[in-house]
Parts: sequence; structure tokens; C-alpha cells
Amino acid sequence: MPSIPVCTQSAIQHVAVDYIGPVSDMPLLLERLANESASEGVVSVTDDIDKDHIDIEVEIAKSDLSDERLLDKIGSPSHYACPDCHGTLWQIHDGDLVRFRCRVGHAYTAESMITVHTESVENALYAALRALEESASLSRQLARNAQQRELEGIVARMEAKAAKTEQQATLVRSLLMSESPANDAGSIE
Repeated sequence: MPSIPVCTQSAIQHVAVDYIGPVSDMPLLLERLANESASEGVVSVTDDIDKDHIDIEVEIAKSDLSDERLLDKIGSPSHYACPDCHGTLWQIHDGDLVRFRCRVGHAYTAESMITVHTESVENALYAALRALEESASLSRQLARNAQQRELEGIVARMEAKAAKTEQQATLVRSLLMSESPANDAGSIE
């Protein structure tokens, strides 16, 4: 039996799930549901979720400008920045489910926040690795240029800088080549 992805497990635990099955069954299910009359497929909002929250979030999503006071009604400012716009995120609790929303409408589950921030860390490490490798290469080039002009003090300084920077790059590379941070996100309970 194939394993169930972490995000699917989280959905099953936190929301009312209508259907669970393999992706291969989805076309037939969608066709059947598309052919049902609206009254058969209408699903009401569960009692777990405050209907006023939904109205406020719909208003935020529709609006070009959001009112901070609306967000304060459904959650509280968190210590985290929105990965997309870098604005303040409000933390919203719907029963056991924790979500985040910013003032311009970006929204994240706790699971997607962990994933996005983990990817951000990995991207930063790759940017650091590239910058360190370029710095080492530049130092080596400057050392060669100085050596041609017989400037031994500069040669020694540039070679030492290149060696130190290469050690730092090796450390960052080892972090990236060990198990990927994106795979360590795990499940949010």
C-alpha cells in the first residue's frame, strides 16, 4: 500500500474530507460529481469554522486594500513575515488548524509556511555557496595578477583569503549535500 503524503494526512486530520483515493480514480470521480445536480453536491460550512471569519477572509481576498482591524477580528499578528510580500502575517486558529494570512491576502497553512520557509533557507544557502565560490575565484585571480607584478604581500593575502573562503564554501556545500532541508520539514501536528 503506497504511503499517504504528509499534506494529505494533515488534511484528513483537520478538515472534513469527502473523498480519499488514488489520483487514477480522480477523473471518474470528477466526472460523476460534475454531473450531479447542485443540491446533491452542496456542502455547508462546518460548525468548527466561524462563518464571520470566512466572510472577513473573502473580503480581504477581494479587496485591493485590507483593513488591519478586519485581520485583528480573526487572528493576531505573528512574529513571521509573509514569504511573498514580506508583510506581517496574522495567525488564525480554526479549531486545531493554524493558518496565516497577510494584509494583502496571501494565505498559508502551517504546513505550507514550514515548506516555504525551508525552501527559503535552502535558497539562501545556495546563494551563499555561489557568492563564496565567486569570492574564492576572484581572490585566486587577484593573487595571480599580483604574482605577475611580483607583489608578494598581496599574493599571500589573496591566497589566504581564497583558502578561507573555499573552506567556508565547503562547509556550506556539505550542509546542502547532507539531507536537503526541504525534506526535513516534516508534518505539522
